[in-house]
Amino acid sequence: MYIQKINIKNFKSFKEESIMPICQGLTDIVGPNGSGKSNLLDAVKFILCRTDNRVEKFSDFIKSEEKECFVEIIFECDEARLTLGRKLV
Repeated sequence: MYIQKINIKNFKSFKEESIMPICQGLTDIVGPNGSGKSNLLDAVKFILCRTDNRVEKFSDFIKSEEKECFVEIIFECDEARLTLGRKLV
């Protein structure tokens, strides 16, 4: 099973809807400082896990001028596909 695609909108530094296809076997994410590498990984954590028991604050994830954010991860395994998404309003 691998992540096939990540869709993000208004999540941290991703204001516009961003659709990122991920190639099977991806092992590295590279780019200049401030390009969103950490925020992309935060989006995956936003869907898959909670790192502690604190209450998540809306302002931790959403761009300040927006009213909602959305992250969706599409997994693929052989012929099967699984989509997980989370939206804060």
